[in-house]
Amino acid sequence: MANIEEITRKIDIELIKQNKNYLTLGQANKMLFEKGIISEIEKNNGFLKGLLENKNIKHAKCTESSPRQWRIFSSNKNWKKNTTSLKQTAARTNSEVRRKNKSKVRGKNKEWNISGKEITIGVIVLMIIGFFILDNGKSDSILAYNVATEYVKVNLRSPSTAEFPGTFEKKDHIISVGENIYIINSWVDSQNGFGAIGRSRWSCKVIVNGDQIEVENLRVQ
Repeated sequence: MANIEEITRKIDIELIKQNKNYLTLGQANKMLFEKGIISEIEKNNGFLKGLLENKNIKHAKCTESSPRQWRIFSSNKNWKKNTTSLKQTAARTNSEVRRKNKSKVRGKNKEWNISGKEITIGVIVLMIIGFFILDNGKSDSILAYNVATEYVKVNLRSPSTAEFPGTFEKKDHIISVGENIYIINSWVDSQNGFGAIGRSRWSCKVIVNGDQIEVENLRVQ
């Protein structure tokens, strides 16, 4: 008999992978069978429907209107909001870079009476602009990293306690292996089954294709 925790974990991962709010009973039933989580007998005999009707999967709801339909949501209520927020952050970063670049071009068309102090200020401004320009190619990689962390949390005993590296360190954990394709080797601190904080190593491959982000070969050790 399939384990409820394993069923929940697979549904959470599938929702992230497909960027959906919920799976219907039919979609979840088909996916769990194809991944070997439930048997063909369990699939055909309504095993998953029985779990839903008995409220064993608490984050599932049945619609009021006819025909009634079961909808299975993620056990992590914040994952959709977090993913949307990450995309918005990346969009704001790209907008800021474009604005900085336009300011730099306009500045070239002006004549300046340059003093030593103005040279120093100009160098600092150019350094800041350069930072944004160099970081522009990394916005997708950081987005890829942050989305991958949602997959990692699903595999943790206590996802709410998870702590990942800061922005500057995580950049060193990402390798670009192609256009919008990244290999990530990183770590996460979280509580184990005994309540103590332990560090786990994780790795995966992430493919960013517009709004579609795929995480493959995830390993958490």
